[in-house]
Amino acid sequence: MPNNWKLFEKIVAAIHYAESRGAKVVWNDKINGKQFDVTVRFQHGLRDYLTVIECKDYKKPVSVDKVEAFVTKSKRGQEERP
Repeated sequence: MPNNWKLFEKIVAAIHYAESRGAKVVWNDKINGKQFDVTVRFQHGLRDYLTVIECKDYKKPVSVDKVEAFVTKSKRGQEERP
């Protein structure tokens, strides 16, 4: 279990670092009607980037079905963009 917390701490640190470098971090964000726990938007060069994060605490490794559902949700949010 301690290694899980170390990884979590690194992710939180990376989000704070990104925010300090100008990224916009939003909790409980909606994109085209799809809810995401955290979004991180930033620009690098001429490109805009969006990272979407879902926070879960499962006792076992995440199933392929759950990962595929997240991917589908992420893609649908992008496809519906005006």
